[in-house]
Amino acid sequence: MSTRIVHGCQRAVLCAGVSIAALSVTAPALAADLVAKVAPVVRGETRLWVEGGAFWTGGDHIPYADALAALFGDGGRGIPLIALDGIGGDFGGGGGRVIPKVGWDVGAGFDHRFAGTRWHVNGEFRYGTARGSNSLTTSILAADPDPGDPFLLTASINTDTKLTERHWHADIGVGYDVLIGPSTLQVKFGLRAAEVAAKTVADTGATLTVISGAPPPDVTTASASNTTTVIRSFLGIGPRVGLEGSVPLIGAWTLDYKGDAALLFGNTKIDSDSVTSFSIASPGFILSISGIPSSSYWSKSITVMNADIQAGIGYWITPNWKISASYRLDVFIDPLRASPDDALPAQSIDRYYHGPKLTMTGRW
Repeated sequence: MSTRIVHGCQRAVLCAGVSIAALSVTAPALAADLVAKVAPVVRGETRLWVEGGAFWTGGDHIPYADALAALFGDGGRGIPLIALDGIGGDFGGGGGRVIPKVGWDVGAGFDHRFAGTRWHVNGEFRYGTARGSNSLTTSILAADPDPGDPFLLTASINTDTKLTERHWHADIGVGYDVLIGPSTLQVKFGLRAAEVAAKTVADTGATLTVISGAPPPDVTTASASNTTTVIRSFLGIGPRVGLEGSVPLIGAWTLDYKGDAALLFGNTKIDSDSVTSFSIASPGFILSISGIPSSSYWSKSITVMNADIQAGIGYWITPNWKISASYRLDVFIDPLRASPDDALPAQSIDRYYHGPKLTMTGRW
């Protein structure tokens, strides 16, 4: 073998060795680049938020007994109101209706993403309340001007009703990131407990005066009063699914959205208490009875569909703090009853709460 061939083989072996060494050095870096492109490292993150705002209540009005129905109609509990609907305010007794005015609500929650995974644990609590009122005064006047036997009757019935409604829900569950990056999307599932309640307090007072007979006339007076408190409520718990996401817009501005749906299993209730008093005075006769109590309680197991949706615009004030303005809608299908199912055909009461919200979010 010639010297030239020997030197050529040595150079080939040397070049191969250098190439293998270079590949051994660069291979880990290339592998790391491939892994980073396929499965980016997800850092852990905790978010806390607080929220407040106003809301309006949609759905059915809350019934209550007024006029003589409050004084003598089934203890003033309002059960006969369905049959009498449409003649509320009639002196013989009828049914009133009331719905809340604008209310306020607050909320707070957390979300934690575990480092190195797409999994989250999260929860929230929301509470809202609103008030409403209604008033009805009915009077009657009857007279007979016969000089030999004059007659005059005056009567008045007034019902003042105050309504207080509240609703709340508490969520706990887990989530999974479908999208990670500038745009995020998390799918959530877990449990929700919720309550919707409406409390009416109706105060009814009636006076009656009868003047009859030739002078000096006989005067008979009578009065009656009734205070009735009715609490309609639903409390339930069940599975919940939802999603939450954010889309970057311009600069630090984002479009934020979320929505949930739940199926709640629980009881709808009507709890009523009333106290009635009356008195009558005529020549030679006086009768007064006060504090006559009456109460009733009714409950039934039902399933309520519940959903919410919220969307708005957010702005990152700093890399860790964001303020958002949004609009939210909460829906409860048939959580309350106007009357017990076993007394009259059921009339369910829906509730829709909607209004603007302001949210502050921090992340670490």
